Formats: sequence, C-alpha cells, structure tokens
Amino acid sequence: MAPVITNSTRITLVSVTNDTLNDLIDLHSRVFPIAYGQKFYDEVLKAGELAKMGSILIEHIIETLRKQSDPIITSIYLHVQTVNEAAIRFYTRNGFRIQSVVPDYYKLIENRDAYILARPIFHIYESDERRQQPQQYEHIF
Repeated sequence: MAPVITNSTRITLVSVTNDTLNDLIDLHSRVFPIAYGQKFYDEVLKAGELAKMGSILIEHIIETLRKQSDPIITSIYLHVQTVNEAAIRFYTRNGFRIQSVVPDYYKLIENRDAYILARPIFHIYESDERRQQPQQYEHIF
C-alpha cells in the first residue's frame, strides 16, 4: 500500500513489509547509485515504518530553523548529481529549486557534475519580523 497524502498536514506511513519490499528495492535502485545487498533490506524490514522519513525530516529541520533567533538562516542548500533524477524529483517536491551547476564537483564517480539546490526557510509573503534581517543574510530566489 502506497503512502496516502491528502490536502491536510497528515501523512500516513506504510510499513515496509514482505509485500512492499520489492517496491522499496525498486525505489532505492532509482534514487541511489549504490546497490545494496539483501542484508540491507532485511534490516529495513526490521526497522518498520520509514516511508516518507526524508520529507518528514526536512520539514522538521525547517520548522526548527524557523524558530531560531540569531543568526537568521534563510535558506538550506544541498548538492546532487545532475543525473540523479529521482533525488532531484524528491528535493523539488520538498520545495528545493536548482540554483546552479557545478562542473566536476564529484571526483571519484562518473557523471561528476552537481546541481546546487536551495530551499528558502521563510515564504516571501511571510510578515514575520524574523525576515527583517540584514541584507548579507538574504538570498533571493
């Protein structure tokens, strides 16, 4: 059973079970350039409900950063291989946007170019006083 996402803030997590394990293996092979053996997936089965954990963690980090007072962090940045389409989809679904390309970023793997992605912590329309920080902290998308 796939995770159910509605218009509310609730997300239903689905356990990784023997019935859903092949879906996880397929997803993992599309997202990560490294193949893992059966032992890895056996451990995942033991771990339980991990679906949507990445998105949940990103939102938790952002909510934590929004509560910080000094200095104000306005954006989160990350890098991803330009050929890693699944990771790019994941991050764009989670509010990140491609900012630039860094040629030859990765030295030890093929397809060395990286995208730099960024996600603002505050929405442009927020009137929160925390957005009134000095210009050097601003990053405009």
